[in-house]
Amino acid sequence: MVLVGSVILPHGAMIFDGDPNSASEDCRRRYEVLDEGLKTSCSTLYKACSAAGEEVSRMAPDLVILHTPHGISLSRSVGVYVNPTATGTAEWNDCWGDIKLELPMDSVLANQLLTNLRDNGINAEGICCFTNYDAPLRWGEIVPLWFIKNHLKNEAKYLILSQSLLRGEEALKQRQSLGRALSAFIDGLSDSRVVLAISGDLSHTHPHSCDNPLYQPNPRWNIAVNPEAASMFGRCAEGWAKSAPTDLLTSTVGELHTSGETWDPVVAEQWLKQADKLHPTARSCGIGGFWVLHTLLYSHVERGVSFAPRFLAREAPTYYGMMVALFLKRQ
Repeated sequence: MVLVGSVILPHGAMIFDGDPNSASEDCRRRYEVLDEGLKTSCSTLYKACSAAGEEVSRMAPDLVILHTPHGISLSRSVGVYVNPTATGTAEWNDCWGDIKLELPMDSVLANQLLTNLRDNGINAEGICCFTNYDAPLRWGEIVPLWFIKNHLKNEAKYLILSQSLLRGEEALKQRQSLGRALSAFIDGLSDSRVVLAISGDLSHTHPHSCDNPLYQPNPRWNIAVNPEAASMFGRCAEGWAKSAPTDLLTSTVGELHTSGETWDPVVAEQWLKQADKLHPTARSCGIGGFWVLHTLLYSHVERGVSFAPRFLAREAPTYYGMMVALFLKRQ
């Protein structure tokens, strides 16, 4: 099995409202009444996600592994979905229920991975829903996989990993261990082309002026606005994805460029560590997946594989930020 590339995709359902030509009548209707700032950001993200989906299609994967922070989460264990099929919608706030997917899952490989993770000392459990009927999916899985599945030209199967509810140092160690184990597991199999997809958003503490409750945080969440932490977290996430020069690590200004044609995990890690420090106040649901991906890519680099970063977008349409990025295996 060969890792042919990786992709970071957001899971904000509002992205679909950025497409004026959507097959969804509701999405087209909402697009027409969006304020210009929200319309521009959502359109930018929709185009970037579509471009990422097209790039993944060119990789022609046989297997897409998705890491999600919003699936069926277990208290201390990494969850591995073992159902033969999965289905769901992008429903959020009683909207986007018409964005649907049905996925063929690789249950045989999922059980092999589950055994492998346990053999590597990782607390992992299988998730089997409704006696092997469809595993239920929501926005955290449907939004990113919609952009992948709807652009693929070949048949592929899917494998979904659910992030545990662990926090702090214990969570970081688990996600780093998962990344290393996934890297070795992928290399240990043959005759398959694999893409790892990370579902995750950036900081949830951005200020916003949107007056539509559909795009606002739920008041019950009691999320404190922190524009400085939100802005810097997004910048650090971008710096990590680009492995940008670290002389800009503490700067809030200046465009971030890649440090070369090849993603450098040593440089990138400094950006990710800085983002991790900001996480308690920035509140990102993507940071765990970023660590899984970082450790997996780093493990591959240590074995002589290199990756070219391709950064497509970073926007904050409302209270949370989103980004789209690819890591392309170099030939």
